Amino acid sequence: MAAVDQREENMPRVIEAAIWCFENVGIEKTTRVLIAKKAGVTVRSIQRYFGTLENLIVEAIGVYMQRYNNCLKAELNRLAESNANGYEQLIAFLRNHLNYYRPDMPKSLVVHEMELYFLKHDIPLTVLYQKVFNNKTQRSVIGELFKKGLDDGSIKKHSDIEVIYAYLVTTFPGMLIRISMMGAGFKHVPTNVTTEMIFDKYIEILGSLIKA
Repeated sequence: MAAVDQREENMPRVIEAAIWCFENVGIEKTTRVLIAKKAGVTVRSIQRYFGTLENLIVEAIGVYMQRYNNCLKAELNRLAESNANGYEQLIAFLRNHLNYYRPDMPKSLVVHEMELYFLKHDIPLTVLYQKVFNNKTQRSVIGELFKKGLDDGSIKKHSDIEVIYAYLVTTFPGMLIRISMMGAGFKHVPTNVTTEMIFDKYIEILGSLIKA
């Protein structure tokens, strides 16, 4: 097999092996040796294909997030075309994060670890945001939709609106992480409470604060 053909065949396999490592051992413990073993290639080949481990991780993150990004983009486009107001688009954006708990979608804990990895290794977060939310951050999308709701009157204005916004952008990401941690670490604890029920209650409380 020609070297070019072998490269094109191996690179997707290497990326999938890296994603497997993200989900099973964590990004910080992902190494070229582990990826090479999982992909059935040599460490030297990985170096030829991607250069640094960081390059490979960034590339794999893009592939990892693609399904979620496609789903999110389709939902936001649908809402824009339906002339949904700012509040409706904000709630739809928040609910879209339920996809993180579907088996065929990126896992919330892995996405959180991605951010920590970039910060720890002094990689500009803009590189990560190019792979997630189409160059925007979760916070910036929430901010845009929140402002749209204030401008179109679907989100009510009152004296402590800045505090409520800070509450939203602080507690929502935290809730995503805690749901994931509880699911991963406390599977032995019996409960009838589902992730959807937690989302519903969160949005109900948020709506009582901001819906006009």
